[in-house]
Amino acid sequence: MSGASINQLVLVPSCNGFHLNLTVIKPHKEIVYVLDSLSHRICDEDWKYVMEMALRLFNSNNGRKGRKHVQWEVIKAPRQPDAKQCGYYVMRFMRQITKEIAMIEGDTLPSIFTKTEYSQEEINEVRSEIAECIQDHIYE
Repeated sequence: MSGASINQLVLVPSCNGFHLNLTVIKPHKEIVYVLDSLSHRICDEDWKYVMEMALRLFNSNNGRKGRKHVQWEVIKAPRQPDAKQCGYYVMRFMRQITKEIAMIEGDTLPSIFTKTEYSQEEINEVRSEIAECIQDHIYE
């Protein structure tokens, strides 16, 4: 995060026990977005503390005072149909953000996520990409 430019997003996949979710940080604006495919809330206070400390360090290292409080926003992203697909959903979130972020303006990251769920085809796309990546590394 230390070298992040003004409009850059930092994507941080994280594991909370047995569940993966995605944290997206806009360090210069001190905004933290949470994308969780099981619930639409911030459920881990320890993770929240870690992210807020990371932003304080970022500001300190850049000679910035920063806000008194970090702005947290939960994005109502597509929900997974069962308790086993969170990894695919996190990867799909990252894929969608990296492909569509250039098309949005300002602080409208939530506007990318308009669907309530992904189709099986969209999840299978991610599965195929993962399989290809693993295969490429096995046969190098």
